[in-house]
Amino acid sequence: MEQSHPVTGENIRRLLHEKRRSQADLARTLGVAQATISQKLSGARPLKATELTQIADFLDVTPGELFTTHPQATATR
Repeated sequence: MEQSHPVTGENIRRLLHEKRRSQADLARTLGVAQATISQKLSGARPLKATELTQIADFLDVTPGELFTTHPQATATR
């Protein structure tokens, strides 16, 4: 089974929280169900390149920001 990189899902969740947006907001933007977003962020379903671009636009970040490791995010675990 193809999986998304775990850092990507963690970063998207972190950015959603920081920008006070929900998975439901993101799902509406991408035209998919909220459950689909949840599966994609957990790595159960792959994120497509086009979706990553849309997500970056939605969160007002560069696509690279979705792949960058953030030490503060992992240090709090």
